[in-house]
Amino acid sequence: MSEAELDKRLIFRFSKRTLIFNNKQCHILMLKNITDMINWKQATYQAKSLKMLTAVTSHEIRSPIQSVQQMIEGLLTSVKGQEQRICLEAGRSAMKILSCRTNDLLDLNVLENLNFNKVETQFNILKTLADTIAVMKFECQIRGIQIYL
Repeated sequence: MSEAELDKRLIFRFSKRTLIFNNKQCHILMLKNITDMINWKQATYQAKSLKMLTAVTSHEIRSPIQSVQQMIEGLLTSVKGQEQRICLEAGRSAMKILSCRTNDLLDLNVLENLNFNKVETQFNILKTLADTIAVMKFECQIRGIQIYL
């Protein structure tokens, strides 16, 4: 049976009732199509599983990101060459962005579960843009492209 044919199969629930009618015992078989209900339950289960996977994966990614950030910060204190500094700065900016995206995934999961509290955060848009450009700057320089803010 093909997958398309399997998707077209219907799921029914049978139930049997016994009634007394004109002093005779009668049996009634009832049939109810529960395909949509089963499909909805499966879709709901899959959506919840995906949300859990996203949350767990985001938490597991966060620790290595923080470790790499700390290593880059440590290297930045000892590096002397300008080219190495540019590479490390680009790496630091990339890790900050990756950390923000990971936090966004966690925030989305919290919002979807309606477990959130409003926290206002101020940020410097120019610094954010500068960090984003720093990630691309080294690769652009290699290709002879100048990128500025």
